[in-house]
Amino acid sequence: MLVPKSFRAEEPAKVHYKARSKNYFIDINGDLLQENIFFANRDGQTHFYIEDTYGKKVLEQKLVGVGPGQWPYRLSFRWLSPKSSAILIHFFEGRVDYLRSRGTSRLDVVTIDNKDLKTLSYKSGPIIWDEQNDKREHYHQRPYDVSVLDLDGDGMRDILVKYNLISRVMLYKGKGRWTTAD
Repeated sequence: MLVPKSFRAEEPAKVHYKARSKNYFIDINGDLLQENIFFANRDGQTHFYIEDTYGKKVLEQKLVGVGPGQWPYRLSFRWLSPKSSAILIHFFEGRVDYLRSRGTSRLDVVTIDNKDLKTLSYKSGPIIWDEQNDKREHYHQRPYDVSVLDLDGDGMRDILVKYNLISRVMLYKGKGRWTTAD
């Protein structure tokens, strides 16, 4: 009763700040018509969007960040099989500054099966990049490498991430399902 109308739980929260990337047009489903891919920052949270050729939103996904400065810095389109493809999103999750500064980047994946936009699926992948600067001014950065290969011989290409001495494998099982292995 004492909660003002603007703070009631059933009302959506107002967005106070918006920023948007450029539009990236690419044919992701092989119909010779380009879809629109873009990112938006709403109140410090990064969102990924795909619109079909006619401007209808077919995917909206919030990318989880850990601090300020989060933003995607690379996109790539890869075929996983003749019927499946993936958009790889290299996403800087932001910085955390407390006694030391740390920044991480994650590989997120959007898949499409049978060239049908209704099958779009999102999966947050492993951390692929890391940098730290501690209070003694010691700085390190660990490079990474992303490869798309058929590792298990099932005819479906998988994602291999090498990060310093660590390797992460994402095996695609179809229909938006992934399994991970170290």
